[in-house]
Amino acid sequence: GNLIESIQSTSRICQHQRKTIKTIMFATTSPLRTCLSRNARAGALSSRPALGFAVPSFFSTFAPRTGQQLPRAYPSYSVASQGHIFSMKLLTPKFEITRNTLTLPPRSRGRLLLEWTPRDNEGRIIQDQEAKMSFALSAEEAGLVLDQLPENPVEIRRAPQQNPMLTQDPDAVDANQPPQQIDKVCRITPKEAGLVEFKCDFELDGVGAQRPAYGDKSAQGPMAVSVQAGEFQVMREIMRTSLPMLVGWQTMVGLSLENFYNMAQLNRQDQPYGGGGSGNSNNNGNNFPYQ
Repeated sequence: GNLIESIQSTSRICQHQRKTIKTIMFATTSPLRTCLSRNARAGALSSRPALGFAVPSFFSTFAPRTGQQLPRAYPSYSVASQGHIFSMKLLTPKFEITRNTLTLPPRSRGRLLLEWTPRDNEGRIIQDQEAKMSFALSAEEAGLVLDQLPENPVEIRRAPQQNPMLTQDPDAVDANQPPQQIDKVCRITPKEAGLVEFKCDFELDGVGAQRPAYGDKSAQGPMAVSVQAGEFQVMREIMRTSLPMLVGWQTMVGLSLENFYNMAQLNRQDQPYGGGGSGNSNNNGNNFPYQ
C-alpha cells in the first residue's frame, strides 16, 4: 500500500512540474510570437514561396545563399574560318534608376555585337584589338535579319551622320585633300548550299577597303566569314531569344510582377487561406477597361 501511494504521489509531482514548465515556455515565447505576428507581413518577403517567373537576380552583386560574389559571364558564339574568327557577343542593356523607377533609355538598349577577328598564316588569332572589325546590331536590326534571311540579303549601313568619327585615315589619302567621311557597312548574304556570308567593310562612294581614322585604324576591310546552315540556325535562335532582353522587356516584366507580389503580401490581412476574390480585381487601384 505504501508503495502504491508513493508512486501516485510521484506521478502528481511530475504532472505539476510539466504544467509549470509548459507555463514558463508559453510565457517566454509569447512575446516572440506576438512580435512575429506583428512583423509577419513585413517578413513575408523573406519566407515567400518560389515564384513562377524569373526575377532579375543580377541586380544583386552577391549570391543570396552563398554570400559569394557571382562569377562573371560573357555570352558569345564563335565560328572559325580559314582567315578569321567570327563571333556574336551580347552587349547588355544599361538600366537607370530615376525616382525609384527602373528605366531603359533607347540609347542604352542592348546590342548584338558582330565581330571579325583576323588570323595569321598559321591560324593564330591576331591579338591586336584594333585589327578587329565590329558591328553592333540593335534589336530592330536583328529583327530585320530574322525577317529577311535566309531568303533575302540584308545590308545595314552606319552613315557619317550616325558616327562623326567615320572619316578617312589622313595617312591613306593625299595630303592636299581633306579626309572624307566614309560609311561602315555590314552585309549578310545567303549563298549556295545553305551558307550565309557575314561581311564588314568601310566604303566611300561605294568603294570598299577604306581605312578609318579612329579605333579600327589598323583594321583592313573587307572581312568576310561564311557560316554553315546549322551555325546560322544557332545564330538565328540566339537573335530571336535575345530580342526581349535587348529592349529590357524580361527584366521590366519580372520586376513588375515581383513588386505586385510583394504588395499583395504586405497588404493581405491575417487570412492564411486568402480573402476571396480573384486577387486581380483592382490591380493596385488601376481600373483597366480591357480586363
